Amino acid sequence: MIGFKVEGKGKKLSVASDAIQIIFALLVKESEEELSLHIRGSNDFFQERLNWGAIKFEPGDEFLIKVEEIEDISKPKKKEFHECSEEQLKEELKTYFALKQELEDANWI
Repeated sequence: MIGFKVEGKGKKLSVASDAIQIIFALLVKESEEELSLHIRGSNDFFQERLNWGAIKFEPGDEFLIKVEEIEDISKPKKKEFHECSEEQLKEELKTYFALKQELEDANWI
């Protein structure tokens, strides 16, 4: 499966799933800033949620992200299974079609 190799701050992760999110986050507090990289994923239409955690960075830190064929996926720090009820799916579809219609009416799609 294609995925990402992420290396930085002494961590080496091989991540792959049906959907992967690699999020750069900058949190600015009163007198400090915190920069971090969050790595998450999901399988089976977002029913299985995976979280490989975050890597916090300081000025001068380096990291590498490579797109590769991943054979051995790093074990996530957190793994949850979330089932969607038929009612939830119907509501999400209703919202999707309403938003789609709004975009079509505005000639955006």
